[in-house]
Amino acid sequence: MSARKVKTIETDALNSTSESIDLGGMKLILPGSSKIELGDSVVIRAISRKISSGNKGLKGLLYESVKRIKPDAVLVSGGIDSSVLAAIAVSLDKGVDLMVAGYKDSEDVHNAGILAESLGKELKISEITDEDMLAYIKHLKNLGLGTYNIIMGVVEYAAIKKLVASGDRKIISGIGSDELFFGFYRHKTMPKDELRAFRDKRLSYMNATDLLRLDRIGKVLNAKLYYPYLEDSVIDYALKLDLDELTKDYDKSLLRTIGKEMGLGELIVKRKKKAMQYGSSVVKKLKILSKREGYKTVGELIEKI
Repeated sequence: MSARKVKTIETDALNSTSESIDLGGMKLILPGSSKIELGDSVVIRAISRKISSGNKGLKGLLYESVKRIKPDAVLVSGGIDSSVLAAIAVSLDKGVDLMVAGYKDSEDVHNAGILAESLGKELKISEITDEDMLAYIKHLKNLGLGTYNIIMGVVEYAAIKKLVASGDRKIISGIGSDELFFGFYRHKTMPKDELRAFRDKRLSYMNATDLLRLDRIGKVLNAKLYYPYLEDSVIDYALKLDLDELTKDYDKSLLRTIGKEMGLGELIVKRKKKAMQYGSSVVKKLKILSKREGYKTVGELIEKI
């Protein structure tokens, strides 16, 4: 009887394994920080690997990540997550671009302008119009994305498309911070003893949701996306933090402290979270368009586009 052949795949940082892996025609999206063993086209087991963040604090780990990436640009919204990354990137390289996407009168465009001014940078803006949005939705549907990812992807697609057109291909996103540091509204309403399991679940799904979406957008636009908050060392650091400290105000106070230390203005440091689909006014405009076209929901509009 012949021995069963086993193929082992080790994944690196969560943010470096967002693309699917083809094994004999079987598509897999692997979780980060894991070792997957496969035998006879059957998954045998997935073993988590231990990653050490050493003695560095969060600020040091993010600096290390951005320095290693050497990005051309940072996607910004004026929120604390992307603002901290932008401040770090600009401190390391004055030539890095800052890009925001959204409707002209949106909160994100306004607040990203404040951020750019505080960092001495000229903000790049990918202004979205109704015509643009409908075109982007068609492109995103062609990537095989569902309604949620299409709505989220409109902003990302608009920003990345314009950056690539200007020659920027190595792009940083602030995604992952909310999952790690309890930045969602839902975190505030959950029993504290359920938070760890919920966080683990969110992280494990990211390769099949947010990172899958970004990976497909990056590939079709010929850009490479990086996510410093999802580096293994940063994840390891966050998972070791005291839960009571993290949930003290559910407002990512650790990141706000870093932002304050780096000289970001009060409006940026204290700005409350607003998801990009709302901060960019994409959802607001989609609702208006849906009603105008006679559809009951945004989902119906997207289906018919």
